[in-house]
Amino acid sequence: MALAESLKKLKNKFKLLEIKDKNTGTILNEKKERELKRQFQVISQKLEEIYDLRNEIEELKIVEDESPEQVEEWGKEFEARTEHYEQVIESLNNATSEIDNNREKEKTELAKQEEELRMKRRYEE
Repeated sequence: MALAESLKKLKNKFKLLEIKDKNTGTILNEKKERELKRQFQVISQKLEEIYDLRNEIEELKIVEDESPEQVEEWGKEFEARTEHYEQVIESLNNATSEIDNNREKEKTELAKQEEELRMKRRYEE
């Protein structure tokens, strides 16, 4: 019974993750930092919950005398199902990093311009 309940929980968590992921494409295209970070956090958190449940299910499968091969096969199916979300997390992380890098470049460029202006003023004095 515990295995069936855990499998049902897993199914529901995947449904929720699928719902949460529907806006990811739009969020990536809009490149709004706050939304990117929020989506990253939500997808990451849900995926972690799913991985925790995976471990629990594998343990229950062993308790229920499933063969190691069956457990391993189930694990491969699980990995195939989560692969998309791992890529989503990577895309969100890359988009956030790009924003951070652009911000740093802008700060560096601004500091350079300010220094050039100071040097120009000193030279004019």
